[in-house]
Amino acid sequence: MTCFDEIVNAIEALPADEIFSTRDMLEHGFRDEVDQALFKLVRSEYITRLTWGVFIKSGSRQPSAYEVAQVKAKAFGKTLVTNGAELANEITGRNTTREQTEFHCTGRTTSFKFGHQRITLKGTCAKLAQGEESETAQFIRALLFIAKKLGYLYMLKITYSLNLERVMAMLKSAAWMPEWLGDALRWRLEELLAPPPVPA
Repeated sequence: MTCFDEIVNAIEALPADEIFSTRDMLEHGFRDEVDQALFKLVRSEYITRLTWGVFIKSGSRQPSAYEVAQVKAKAFGKTLVTNGAELANEITGRNTTREQTEFHCTGRTTSFKFGHQRITLKGTCAKLAQGEESETAQFIRALLFIAKKLGYLYMLKITYSLNLERVMAMLKSAAWMPEWLGDALRWRLEELLAPPPVPA
């Protein structure tokens, strides 16, 4: 079976609407062979190129920028890291973002064109990439996002609504959060642990 035939079979076996990259097809042949096969499939309209090196079966639904960014990041050996925007919207009840075209990731910053948009994979410092997608890590990033978009005082107000369990879990990650956020959480911890006032 030729490289071309193997790639066609592999694409046919993919679930509906699944995005794939050139790298996903490299197990079926040398890079030049894979590139030529994918080029022929695009030209014949069997698959659609979403951006350089990323494809989908023709006739599939249009994927979101986030879905394309995930596949593109994986192809570069990177991992997307949430920036806290969505969770920040849930916490505040406010829409602080438009449709995202910038996504945080491990590694260096890069960008690519997707339709009429330019998607940016923004390299995130090692500290903010810590914790990956754990609930605590996402909540910390949400607080950082709120402080950036709505101000430090707004963020501080939210920290003073946190319960003891949440504060303790977040303070375990104090080593990779900004000092000012760690201080805000420690102030909340002191308040939670303070003995109740004695009646006069």
